[in-house]
Amino acid sequence: RQFDCIVSNPPWMAMSKLAVNPYKTSLQTLADRYGIKPAGASHPHMELATIFLVCAVDRYLKAGGFWSCIMPGSLLSGLNHDHFRCENFRTARANVSIQINALWELPIDTFKNKAIVISGKKENQPTPDRLCGRVYSAPCAFSECGYTLNRQGSRSAWTNQGADVDVVDVINENPLRFYQGCDIFPRTALFHKFTERANGNWDISPIERTDDLWYLVSDSKIECCNELSGNNIDREYVFDAAISKHLSPFIVSEPAKVLIPGRKTAGEWQTISTADRVRMNTSTNAVFTQIETGVEEDLVHYFEDKINIYGKLRNQNFSTANWLVLSNASGANPCAAYVSLESLNRSRLIIDQTLYWYLAETEDEAVFYVGLLNSDALADAIKDFQPEGGFGKRHIHTLPYKIMPHYDPEQPLHIDVVEATKELIREWVEKCRSDAVLGAKLNPNSGALHSRRRRQQSAIKALGAYENYAAACSEILR
Repeated sequence: RQFDCIVSNPPWMAMSKLAVNPYKTSLQTLADRYGIKPAGASHPHMELATIFLVCAVDRYLKAGGFWSCIMPGSLLSGLNHDHFRCENFRTARANVSIQINALWELPIDTFKNKAIVISGKKENQPTPDRLCGRVYSAPCAFSECGYTLNRQGSRSAWTNQGADVDVVDVINENPLRFYQGCDIFPRTALFHKFTERANGNWDISPIERTDDLWYLVSDSKIECCNELSGNNIDREYVFDAAISKHLSPFIVSEPAKVLIPGRKTAGEWQTISTADRVRMNTSTNAVFTQIETGVEEDLVHYFEDKINIYGKLRNQNFSTANWLVLSNASGANPCAAYVSLESLNRSRLIIDQTLYWYLAETEDEAVFYVGLLNSDALADAIKDFQPEGGFGKRHIHTLPYKIMPHYDPEQPLHIDVVEATKELIREWVEKCRSDAVLGAKLNPNSGALHSRRRRQQSAIKALGAYENYAAACSEILR
């Protein structure tokens, strides 16, 4: 028997929660026939509610009839609901003519989990580009809005924020705030060989191709100050810089000395004033004069408009917490590690723009983020949002931080990631100590960055603790 209208609250449950029995098999078959069965790793998290909705409309609703169902909020953007949002049921083997025309978000405390109401008709008409929407703040209080189905890469999401909003910004409304480092360029003007003098100042000379520091300037795209040298350079202008080439999975190499045309006073960055130039020793002033000539602008503008652009140097205040997480800014796959700032001279530390950084309140928080960032689960998750360029996937930039959840020490799954990551790090550090070849790959001058990391990642996957670690991360990012 068929009806003119269906109003329902179908059961909410992931398929993974059902025991292996004929009922579960029947539901899986239905999901496949209706074209809403998730692909890949999302398959176990198929939601019963969408199967019930499509099946009910198919079997029990008359053509032209209306339907309205209370559904889990994950229907808005969850990967396991992507085939439903994209209406694959229209072209499936058991195709169903379902038009969606309204979407309401219910008050957050209506049920234990976030809930929405979606409504429509059983007719072979396209779903409108803009769904009529409401956002309820209380049972009888709501604001009118419209919902669009936005797409980015292979992902989709319903949102009331506008058709131009990226999907990755919809699925996480409170992303982690990692900061990009400052622009230490041109490399050859600022990175040199540094030899410390008895008075604490430095002698500098050009980095040669045969030097262990060659990696600092090997990718330089601008030839500038290649022959710069000087004696007794004031230590006030010499800092420790971390760049992406110092970063291996779970391990950070020692930072490199760098000359910065700026100074720190009481923890605050200052440009070099005319009075500073008068007071500094002759050799230091001569080196800065050569840099001004090379970059073709005065030191104040070079510092503010290049190195500190967008405040990327001034906001590097590492005095507020003890655990520093570093993650790469380029490449198609994430790589991360953390260090204790108590082991470094944090007042002299600078992070380069090839890295993103985050200050963690506790070591466990740092371990949690580093574990997720190095995982295949996260690499797979961000691939859905990475556009393809002529040479493959584009650089990751801030994608990982928009997908990762905030660390919650009360969450059992988060604790699992921390414990599994700690064990993996312990094995990995021991492996690098005992294996001379792998240990040598931690040297930033030991070869191309992408090949070093690929070799390291392969070795990590062979460790005994890896399987448990990978499973813990997958549970978080499924």
